[in-house]
Amino acid sequence: MRASLWLLIVLGATANAVTSFGGFHPLISVAFGSSTVLCTVLLVMHHLRHRRRRAPSGG
Repeated sequence: MRASLWLLIVLGATANAVTSFGGFHPLISVAFGSSTVLCTVLLVMHHLRHRRRRAPSGG
């Protein structure tokens, strides 16, 4: 799942940059940007749910 989200983030950011500077309709760029943000949020959520619990450090 993480690899898929990373791939979608990279592709979405690239497509967002291309559509931003390529003279496309602004809504297309907004759609790619929004999907990139969504994938980033999902990646963070996945990380937080699946991280290993660390023992508290004494000190």
